[in-house]
Amino acid sequence: MTHPKATLVLEDGSVYEGIGFGYPGVAVGEVVFNTGMTGYQEVLTDPSYAGQIVVMTYPLIGNYGINPDDYESSRIQVSGFVVRELCTEPSNFRAQKSLHEFLADHRIPGIAEIDTRRLVRKLRIYGVMMGALGVNKTADELFDLLKRSPRYDELDYVQIVSTKQFHLWDGGLKPLERIFPKGERLRVVAVDLGTKFNILRSLQRRGCEVIVAPAKATAQEILAWEPDVQHFALAAKKRLRGDCCTCKSDRSRNSRLGTGWCFVLQWTG
Repeated sequence: MTHPKATLVLEDGSVYEGIGFGYPGVAVGEVVFNTGMTGYQEVLTDPSYAGQIVVMTYPLIGNYGINPDDYESSRIQVSGFVVRELCTEPSNFRAQKSLHEFLADHRIPGIAEIDTRRLVRKLRIYGVMMGALGVNKTADELFDLLKRSPRYDELDYVQIVSTKQFHLWDGGLKPLERIFPKGERLRVVAVDLGTKFNILRSLQRRGCEVIVAPAKATAQEILAWEPDVQHFALAAKKRLRGDCCTCKSDRSRNSRLGTGWCFVLQWTG
């Protein structure tokens, strides 16, 4: 399998050249890293990485392919993907496609064969920064694209990743057209500010009836479901860095319901 040339540039002027995989396009985003030795499929579909170019520190990525069970949302959330060594022939009984095919299907570009240790060291020392990744693009073209693109904190990723209507979680998201009566199970309304599917799975495994509400849902709309618990399932942690409530509707609603941030489950009710 032959791969085209790919380039990653950072806003500080750094240039990294390697080989492209996935979709042969371009991506702009905040460049961050993940230190997991496994779980790249979960990383790719985690809403907390929306709008970001993720660098994996573990050197070999893609060796067990992509399967139908390990999604943390309904689609890939990252803008771009960076690895040291790409495995093009996965070996696992659950694998249905390769990492390259997965990214290509979702129009996400990736770059491999770069010095990820050097890149991560820079990010650890100087902090995350904006970057642009492109396949068959020059560094000058990518720097120009980067200058013309909005910064990460200028976009409201909570609204981008959140569900647009109420859903019932039952091993997947099932749209709800109307309110239905409560049963015997504890009813949890999880307000989707970027929740991962595993949070919903965990609640259901513990016997809860899980209703997923959109980020724009009002307190009145949430309480109409008569929840025993309201859970604000926030995974888009970076978007809200330094400002837990970015709009007036959030502040008005949360003053009535309380709030829970990030991966520690906090409850109101």
